[in-house]
Amino acid sequence: MKYVLKTFKELIILSGMYFFINIMLAVGIPLLVGYMIADNPIVDSLGAVMLIMSVVYIVFFFFGKTDMIEYKSKLMIYALLTPARRIHQVTAKYIIALASYLLALLGYLAARLINSSIPGLTFGDIAYSFLIFSILIGIYFLIYYKFGYEAVKFLPQVMILIGTFGSVAVVKIFDSVSLEGLVDFITRMRPYALIAGVVICLLTFIASCSLYKNKDL
Repeated sequence: MKYVLKTFKELIILSGMYFFINIMLAVGIPLLVGYMIADNPIVDSLGAVMLIMSVVYIVFFFFGKTDMIEYKSKLMIYALLTPARRIHQVTAKYIIALASYLLALLGYLAARLINSSIPGLTFGDIAYSFLIFSILIGIYFLIYYKFGYEAVKFLPQVMILIGTFGSVAVVKIFDSVSLEGLVDFITRMRPYALIAGVVICLLTFIASCSLYKNKDL
């Protein structure tokens, strides 16, 4: 655990100002999006969309910065000369990813205290946003540990674009089409969505550890 915490600390230091920028984004994105869609009649059902946007920006801003620095400085390769093992590095990154999701969640709640017109979060909002977060971060780490930084250096920008324009597309679809049957299905599947998110996190963590363990550096 000592080496996990040491790696965690090194990654936070590597991120520099991005760590503090992410704290501002956690509150600022819900406030901005809430202001932009304040007159939308379906605003009360957009909590998950706003939370997903916050999570995507926070997570991929952070790893886009730290992974680039690691690659250029070979810092984590040097770290393997210490008693720290590769599993410690993977564990630290997953902890940071999960902490980023929690930061986005707390930032959203803080934003709602500032602007009460921002929709409150439901269990479904949290469940589905966590599922999407698990899928995106799982894809990122699997590619990163299989093929290296060169394969993912543009992926943070892609994920941010998907999070942004995908959220806008969802808003437009729900605004223009009656999807009562789909909404009912989504509501009933909330517990399974959360379970699926947890399972995906665990499976991609195990797979990432295995890939990194067998990777030649």
